[in-house]
Amino acid sequence: MTQIMLEFGSNSLRPVRGAIELALADVAYTIEVLRTENTSGLEYRPVDANLDDVCAELIGGALSSIRFRSDGADVAWALLYGPTFARDRPRPWTGVVELRHSRYQLLFEQLVGRGDLDFVVVSLEETLDLTPGSMTASSFPWDDWRLIRAALPSGPGLRREWVIRPGPARVAK
Repeated sequence: MTQIMLEFGSNSLRPVRGAIELALADVAYTIEVLRTENTSGLEYRPVDANLDDVCAELIGGALSSIRFRSDGADVAWALLYGPTFARDRPRPWTGVVELRHSRYQLLFEQLVGRGDLDFVVVSLEETLDLTPGSMTASSFPWDDWRLIRAALPSGPGLRREWVIRPGPARVAK
């Protein structure tokens, strides 16, 4: 089965959380957390808490990441990373969704259409190695073999003006 990854981000939590909630709409999921002190082992632990509570811990710095495990037919899992997840590579708030199928187009269009994200990327098998310096249309790795499609703002502060391009990766429909 083809692994399709959607990655998106913003300088604030709200748009990324909203994008994950959109991707997980009508899907049952369990929440697992990665405590800030345990990031080297990537040991996510299940918690009996709601999304508001774990997001508050993420904002406060007690958590580095939240994983949403799904048994749904469309989404395998979603991740929500705080800006301090990789201290050596600081990034904005970032979300990742792994789809169980190759029909990513609708969700991609919905995420771009929200207008509150700073980037939306669809890739094959794994996410791209994005850095803050690669988040502009002129510096983005458009030729990365994993890239299926990406949307980035056309300039600083112009979130609603997108540059949308395909990448070299192709998936069967």
